[in-house]
Amino acid sequence: MDSDREIEIARRAYEIWEREGRPDDTALDDWRRAEAELMGTKEVPEALTTGTPPGKPARQKAPVKRK
Repeated sequence: MDSDREIEIARRAYEIWEREGRPDDTALDDWRRAEAELMGTKEVPEALTTGTPPGKPARQKAPVKRK
C-alpha cells in the first residue's frame, strides 16, 4: 500500500473514531471501516469488523448455563 493511501485511510479512521466518541480499542475496526468507505463499499463485511477471515464462522460466546 502506498503511503499516500495509508495517510488518507488514517485521516478517515481518525474522523470515524472522533465521530463515535473516541472509544477505546477500536483502532483496527476504524481503520477497516475507513478503508471500506474509501474503496466505495457502503457496508463493511462482518469479517472486517469481527476479525474473522471470510469463509470462517465468527466465534460465538458459549451459552450461559442456568441452574
